[in-house]
Amino acid sequence: MENVFTEKLACDLELVKAKTKDIMTTAWQREVQIKPKLRSYKLFKNNFEIEPYVQFSRDRQTRSLLAKIRCGILPLRIETGRFSRLPAPERLCDLCNTGQVESEMHFICECPLYDNARRNLYNVVNFSCNEFLTMNLQNKFIYLMKNRWRDVSKFISQAWIIRKNNLYK
Repeated sequence: MENVFTEKLACDLELVKAKTKDIMTTAWQREVQIKPKLRSYKLFKNNFEIEPYVQFSRDRQTRSLLAKIRCGILPLRIETGRFSRLPAPERLCDLCNTGQVESEMHFICECPLYDNARRNLYNVVNFSCNEFLTMNLQNKFIYLMKNRWRDVSKFISQAWIIRKNNLYK
């Protein structure tokens, strides 16, 4: 490829596009694996492509919440505890008494504070994926994040309001 550039030769643009994408994908995969903040992201994101929610979600706030939770920057305890150098296992959810770390998975799939909103989410998802309710916690999280962005967005918006009302009452 270098000689095509330096010698100003004609080239196959589709080949250049494919090679560039391969290089970018490899670099992206390597970066995702070494960044601890992307602990959840690497569970469900395995391709180097634009996600549908970026293109099709019209509501800016909902899209922002989904993007933040996907990237690990939604201000949950797993993220905010980092600012005070609190070890990850000690970044417990302040909104429930389960003793669980308030991670993205806890927020979406576990925290009892959001049980009513989650019940609605799970009912909708189970209607089209009959085995959903029998999946383990991590597989539920992965399935939701990979396949049900619209439903997860709605849940996150509802849960975020509940969270704010409980934290700042």
